[in-house]
Amino acid sequence: MPAPSEKKEAPPVAAEAKDKKKPTGKGKKEDPDMAIKKEELSEEDQRIKDEVALLVERAQDKDHGVAAAALRSLGDMLRTATGTVASIPKPLKYVRPFFADLRKHAESLPTSAPHLGALYDVLAFIGMTMELPEEEHVVIDLKLKGSSDDVGKWGHEFLKHLAGGIAAKWQPRKEAGEPVDDLAALVHQCVTYFLQHADEASAVDLAMEIGETHRILDYTDDNNYANVVQYLVSTAPFYPAPEDDAVLEVAFNVAMKHRAYTSALRVALSTFHADRVSAVFDGCDDAVMKKQLALNCAYARFPHVTGDDELDEVIGNNKLSQWFRHSAQDLDSMAPKSPEDVYKEHLMEKTQVPNTTNSHMHNLANLFVNGFANAGFGTDKLLADEGSNWIYRTKDHRMMSATASVGLVHMWDAEEGLPAVDKYSYAEDNYIKAGALLATGIVMAGVRSPFDPAFGLLAEHVSGVNREMRIGAILGLGFAYAG
Repeated sequence: MPAPSEKKEAPPVAAEAKDKKKPTGKGKKEDPDMAIKKEELSEEDQRIKDEVALLVERAQDKDHGVAAAALRSLGDMLRTATGTVASIPKPLKYVRPFFADLRKHAESLPTSAPHLGALYDVLAFIGMTMELPEEEHVVIDLKLKGSSDDVGKWGHEFLKHLAGGIAAKWQPRKEAGEPVDDLAALVHQCVTYFLQHADEASAVDLAMEIGETHRILDYTDDNNYANVVQYLVSTAPFYPAPEDDAVLEVAFNVAMKHRAYTSALRVALSTFHADRVSAVFDGCDDAVMKKQLALNCAYARFPHVTGDDELDEVIGNNKLSQWFRHSAQDLDSMAPKSPEDVYKEHLMEKTQVPNTTNSHMHNLANLFVNGFANAGFGTDKLLADEGSNWIYRTKDHRMMSATASVGLVHMWDAEEGLPAVDKYSYAEDNYIKAGALLATGIVMAGVRSPFDPAFGLLAEHVSGVNREMRIGAILGLGFAYAG
């Protein structure tokens, strides 16, 4: 009789089920406030956490006096606590889990509660660090329910958040016809704080966001106006017309308020605004400062007439040649330079020096280099000699350019330059005559004279018979009146 077979055990299904791994939740984002409960705190951190919890508990006390004292202590702790770049201050970190409870308690209090404003102030400060997608501007919403005392005590970062909320709510209220007095009070405090703490950009940005840029004028002082003007001028190009001019007008008014006439003139000249330029000269009573203003106008080639002969002469660049040569003498740079001084061919090997014998193009290049190297100095090494024939070493239209280089050498000097150019206007070759007309315009480039010699000498040739002379006259007028 065969032996009975051994009974096999059933597979341990239940045991396997128990051994299955439970989900670890690695992909789930952990709440940072819940993490506080799990981490092991140091003795100091535990003390801060317990103190925050106690103050939060007392802030919800039925006794208004106890609650007010607790809120004062909690507010002081939050304002004075410091953190690092990578972490928030410890008291603020430990008070975040109580945000919802404190807010719910605030909403349950009657509006007559004496400490209600202080509670909303604390909530607004905590809300700065909260992520509440359903409430985009929670800071300003809570602060508007809080007290109207100095918001600057809560710090610069809090005011930056507050400014963003003000900007978001200002225009919708204005469009709906709702009052903005409560927002205006906060704007006043924010702008004042920003300007007092060297953050002119934030102050101007807030004024711009609410469409009240002109009000920044009421807040500037001698310590911050320069940065305000600079920031307004730098932001103006990002605005479409005519808003850009409105921003520049504010910058102009700020500079004028603080008697910064050179800054005001630069703003006025940037838009070629004649009335503003006149206002600058009329407002300035310093003779030396007015000469500086006149030089600025001359540099910008702005045709302003002051009625003062000396200032008008400066604005017209009539002394530009004299001052340029005086500066050159101080720098010991008056000696005329030859093309060889520029080319430095003596430093090149003989095989590298090109053969330029009787090359019209090379001669023209020499005259160009000569003109530019000696521009405004009134003398040179090629054309200054009475018997110089350098112009005749070129041909056709190149003779026109060669003659025009004489104007470069005598640029800005109407007294000596016009006679030096005039002798070429009697040449037989029309190209040389055309070059003389062009040189006349170059001599008078940027120079404004009551006699207006450029117009008198060139205008009649604009409609002349000869084509080359018409071109020379037109180009000469262009150079003379450029800008």
